[in-house]
Amino acid sequence: MKTVFNNFKNGNPYLLDLPVPECGDQEVIIRNHFSLISSGTEKFLIDFSKSPFHKKILNNKDRVKTVIKKINEEGFLSTLRKVENKLNYPFRLGYSSAGTVLSKGKNVKKFKIGDRVISNSFHSEISACSENLCALIPKDVTFKEAIFCVPGSIALHSIRLAKPTIGENFVVVGLGLIGQLTLQILQANGCNVIGVDINKKKIDIAKANDIRAFNYNENINKKIIKVFNQESIDGLIFTSSVNQKIIDYYSEICRKKARVIIVGTGQTQFSRDLFYKKELSITVSCSYGPGRYDSKYENQNYDYPIEYVRWTENRNFKSFLNLISKKKIKTLNLLTNIYSLNKIEKAYEELFNDNTIALALKYDSQIKLTKTINNTSIRNPKHNKIGKIKISFIGSGNYTSNTLLPLLQKKSNVYLDMIYSPTGVSSTILSTKNNFKSSTTNMNDLLKKKGTVFITTNHESHGKIFNKALNEKLNIYIEKPLSTSLSELNKIEKKLNSNISKVYYLGFNRRFSSLNKEISKYIEDKGPIFINYNINATITDIDHWTSDENNGGRLIGEICHFVDYCSFILKSEIVSWSCSHQNSLNDNISISLSYSNGSRANINYITYGCDNYPKENIYFFFEKKMIHLVDFKKLYFYGFSFFKKTKTLISQDKGQKNMIDNFLYDIENNIFDSFDIRKVIHENKLLLDIKNEILK
Repeated sequence: MKTVFNNFKNGNPYLLDLPVPECGDQEVIIRNHFSLISSGTEKFLIDFSKSPFHKKILNNKDRVKTVIKKINEEGFLSTLRKVENKLNYPFRLGYSSAGTVLSKGKNVKKFKIGDRVISNSFHSEISACSENLCALIPKDVTFKEAIFCVPGSIALHSIRLAKPTIGENFVVVGLGLIGQLTLQILQANGCNVIGVDINKKKIDIAKANDIRAFNYNENINKKIIKVFNQESIDGLIFTSSVNQKIIDYYSEICRKKARVIIVGTGQTQFSRDLFYKKELSITVSCSYGPGRYDSKYENQNYDYPIEYVRWTENRNFKSFLNLISKKKIKTLNLLTNIYSLNKIEKAYEELFNDNTIALALKYDSQIKLTKTINNTSIRNPKHNKIGKIKISFIGSGNYTSNTLLPLLQKKSNVYLDMIYSPTGVSSTILSTKNNFKSSTTNMNDLLKKKGTVFITTNHESHGKIFNKALNEKLNIYIEKPLSTSLSELNKIEKKLNSNISKVYYLGFNRRFSSLNKEISKYIEDKGPIFINYNINATITDIDHWTSDENNGGRLIGEICHFVDYCSFILKSEIVSWSCSHQNSLNDNISISLSYSNGSRANINYITYGCDNYPKENIYFFFEKKMIHLVDFKKLYFYGFSFFKKTKTLISQDKGQKNMIDNFLYDIENNIFDSFDIRKVIHENKLLLDIKNEILK
């Protein structure tokens, strides 16, 4: 299936063939007939992509701080590679489509196969979309009319924030797509409306829809007041880019306690004196309405109770479609042109015509449906060579892209066979970039391939996929944690009770750091060791994966790293533990571990620290000596000879390279016991016990 892509480096749209996406339990698979190209959002993204590098930096100052911190932690070259990957990484365009349901997940209740639906999906022949981001198209509404639903919901939400009543006076500044729809909805609501723009074509379109609209000039405020019979305006909605001068100018004709809504981008400063005297309220409108950017609403289909949240984004979709059905608003005269998918470059050229309001893409009725796409651009194919290690990947996120694949690409004894992702997007991009044989959305087919599999999916899925891979008798590398589920762990443990005849590694890379040899040289065979492991973590927002209890939070997903490292260094079994916490799986947790050899480890995971301070500080206390390891880059020695003071690496070494080297060596030499997976299972269960303690 063909999908429209762009990237942040050059801003040139292009088509890419993808496998048909996997249908999630909460999703529907849609064959699109039309999709809308927006003159607002998409034009902004392409403009940003085409802008010079220094402008990208100026427009993303917060990201610059993150990059500088990464350079201090990981080194310049590692950070540069990640920035380059980010800028070169393609992203999909589009956010409003209409089509027919091809299949649905087991938890989808609102739709059936064959339904005509709108969706918040990309420009693609086939799309996967969650139930809450779709809505049924009324019988008397065409696909071409329906594709305006998502931007129409943006307009509708901004109006709901303004709380208009019948007979009130509203001014809409900016008559692009959102502005045109805002005018029509306000008028359908019984308001007196005026639109303002600098483009005569857009003004004429508004007039064609029986709405008063004027070209901006220095006397526009006087003209507006005259049209409104000397009455001040009750509401002001900005759907174009704004700054303080524009906001203050139009606010002069607002009545006291009027409402100012900002939909467009730009600076939102305003004259406090003006707003204070008039008691004006100013609100920035968030996209389609309540539910937007809430992963539980958009991805897991949780709904907000209607008695508390009357208008969610999905209810706004339905409301807008109903307005089209009742002929309260017109959309087709906002459509400047329609293009076939193979004319995508020409379509986006027209998008930059000032007179363009919206364009549509039309999709062919004949689509080849396949869940696996062969990589036709393979450079120097190695796929039939005997004696090579054949590797497939389940998961294609940032860690796979930025860390694991660059390491594997350097290995002459490896060839990359198949890579999986549920949407087929990231797997296809990485397939092309890293010389995989194919990209797939069919995990079961991949698991039937003999050889080695890397599992790098979201934490919640680890145990289930690992169990499937065990059944297929594959060599397995799996990212931490092994599982977030006790039942899955028990299944794994039961299967591993028999003789292990394959190589199993977890992504506990810190145990492979080159600095560990230096540490072990001084603490090996010493009496009890006391470790104090301090993690200066950052606070994450509520939508971050760490906030998802199903993924185990940071306790299961990150602290497992530090537990494993302490156990590995001490070469001993945990015999007891205690924990203090703040009723959260994500921050401010202290765990104390006691070991069978008398050693102890305190792991302090803190989110109250300073961002400029190193993330990981590990202190080893023994025999009136101390070693201090900082971010796996620097070692400080205390209580040793005068010459033994520090050891500093050029760049951070968290052990990823050595880990991959060891994994491949064990596979080639049939070494099945160098990584003690049974010990990992024991520690995984311990962390689940701590999780249960915290959640009590």
